[in-house]
Amino acid sequence: MGVILEQAGQLDTPGATTHADLVRAAFIAAAEAMATLHEGRYQERSSQVSSLRQTAETLNPETPLLQQRDVVTRFFNEASTVLQTRIGRT
Repeated sequence: MGVILEQAGQLDTPGATTHADLVRAAFIAAAEAMATLHEGRYQERSSQVSSLRQTAETLNPETPLLQQRDVVTRFFNEASTVLQTRIGRT
């Protein structure tokens, strides 16, 4: 969780050109955290978590984040599905 908060804090840096890199790192850390939460009890849903990580990894650190908003949206949609599974809503 610390990695995610650290990356989020750096997004506020004026003139930063590394937003995609920071968001990618935070998304990968979030996917890893969700994988840990799903170990054991939700093993049958591990493909959802794998897909989430793959989506995070598709963010290109060399491309401005705004140009990758479809990947960002897909990540949040997939993360929502994983978390809904975790709380038993799907």
